[in-house]
Amino acid sequence: MKKVELNYYDGFISMSQCAIDISKTFRKLVEAYTYDESREQEKKVHEKEHEADKKQHEILNYLIKDFVPPIERED
Repeated sequence: MKKVELNYYDGFISMSQCAIDISKTFRKLVEAYTYDESREQEKKVHEKEHEADKKQHEILNYLIKDFVPPIERED
């Protein structure tokens, strides 16, 4: 079975894009004039944050597999 590799730079770029999207949506949230509009923007911020968290966990899982050696019983 071939080891699946992750391009870390693409992952970092993707997470950075999520941060940019969240900041733009947050600005809309702050500028919202109605309660319903602000709740909608709040939902969008939460969804983007959840998406960024998934990407972070994916990158961390690959980092652990790639750079942390397995612990052997003798050690």
